[in-house]
Amino acid sequence: MRIAAIDLGTNTFNLLVADADANNYKEVFRDKRAVKLGHGGITKQKISDEAIERGILAIKDYTAAIAPLCVDKILAVATSAIRSTENGLLFTKRLKKEFNLDVRVIGGDEEAELIYSGIRRAVPLDSENVLMLDIGGGSNEFVIGNNSRISWKQSFPIGIARLLEMFAPSNPIKENEIENVLNYIEKELKPLVDAIKTFPVKTLIGSSGSFDTIANICNIESNNKPLTHETTFFKFHKPAVLKLCEKIIHSTTEERINMPGMDLMRVEMIPLSTLFIKYILSVTNVSNIIQSAYAIKEGIIFSYSETEH
Repeated sequence: MRIAAIDLGTNTFNLLVADADANNYKEVFRDKRAVKLGHGGITKQKISDEAIERGILAIKDYTAAIAPLCVDKILAVATSAIRSTENGLLFTKRLKKEFNLDVRVIGGDEEAELIYSGIRRAVPLDSENVLMLDIGGGSNEFVIGNNSRISWKQSFPIGIARLLEMFAPSNPIKENEIENVLNYIEKELKPLVDAIKTFPVKTLIGSSGSFDTIANICNIESNNKPLTHETTFFKFHKPAVLKLCEKIIHSTTEERINMPGMDLMRVEMIPLSTLFIKYILSVTNVSNIIQSAYAIKEGIIFSYSETEH
């Protein structure tokens, strides 16, 4: 079955077309767009007019790309920005009217489950619990689970686009701004710290844009080549991750643009993303860090193909 998954995220829209069933998966086409749906309004519970138009343009391009691919099923899923804003549903109704696209707005728990579905197909897991983290623009999803089940999951509405709007850090970020962000994160993530006490973990698996970018930079530094989509996971060397996080946190926009392997779509948000990652590493004290090439869009396809077969 050929499935097109559209992930309408807060910062990025992603399109993935793949041939998949319960046992097999083959990518056909992918695209991503920096729509920045949360920019200029997410902290006011509103999607700005400009962001809506960026979203409409992306979906117009996506429907045009899907048309010749003989897709059997289109699955469009909307997450934090659309579910938490006053005009989010109006946006999805417009997509239905203009493109006949049915968009399903999902809650944080289902988002976490779809991320788990993607990660467990990308990274070899066993019976030992690991901590999975998907860093998003509107929310961050955490899952503690293994190869067969989820032990704990929670979505936190403290995505990087929200943090960026709330704290508007300097370029480069100042030490007092770092302290303010960390204090806020610490307060919001208390349930995670409690969960780690109940379900200890030694491994952190990160998915989505920020982890993809950091993995790409690390691979270029160590192997002198970028990651390819054929690689479904990347194992980090923890000291290298901490060193790179520190470098990115204190960098200027221009310095980040010039970093080999930097995704230019992530330049604005990645200092806060790496600050977030550094905090998670400090409170969990994991010894292993892995990047998963699969996240929610792959999870959408895997969940559907497994159900249909």
